[in-house]
Amino acid sequence: MYLAILLTAVFVVVLLAAFADEPDLPVWHSQPVWPIPREAKYNDARLLLTDAVIVVPTGDEKASYPGRLLSEIIADEHMVALPVVRGKAPKGKTPIIVGQVSESIVADAVGGRVTPDDPGPEGYFVKVDDKAIVIAGCDYRGALYGVSTFVQLVHKWGKKSLAARRGTIRDWPFLPTRWVHIYIPGREDLPFFRRYMRDFLLRWKFNGMIMEVGGGMRLEKHPEISTGWRRTVKEWY
Repeated sequence: MYLAILLTAVFVVVLLAAFADEPDLPVWHSQPVWPIPREAKYNDARLLLTDAVIVVPTGDEKASYPGRLLSEIIADEHMVALPVVRGKAPKGKTPIIVGQVSESIVADAVGGRVTPDDPGPEGYFVKVDDKAIVIAGCDYRGALYGVSTFVQLVHKWGKKSLAARRGTIRDWPFLPTRWVHIYIPGREDLPFFRRYMRDFLLRWKFNGMIMEVGGGMRLEKHPEISTGWRRTVKEWY
């Protein structure tokens, strides 16, 4: 009888836990962002993104791309859709302002802490406080790096929402050239290759690549490359 009561109690606890919508509190790390930024301060508070919207500058598609990329990455990693709006967040929403500091809405949000020349090319600034988020790049590539950094501060909050760890990051490259050597991908591998650039090369702040084209692949429009490569390998052997 007592065993039956105990098993019933355990079943009820497991059932309640399965349907509960309480957030899983993250384990805070002293260095939550990699590569480690030049300047960064974090605290254990968070900003809920339940009503967040991504605010991008008005203008061409390139100006808004860093914000749209942020929405794409968050949807892929957390299955939460954050809407993207231009120019201004709707009333009552938590703004995530994304773009280059040369854009007026981004410059107003950073308040002079970042300029196109400070910290310089490919530099960026990320701030998460109790009311808003700003991701500002000194240039276009810096804005993309800021996005790849910010997503590392985002974690699940409950089953349908997100939160971001609060803090301030100001970063710029240690080396001007940060390239990776790759082989040209096959046509069927292009979707994976795009994710590789977004989730690996961008995350680790690479800024160039050496793409090797050899005879180990069939190039239908340039068969002379494969033919010449096979002849060269035969001569080596």
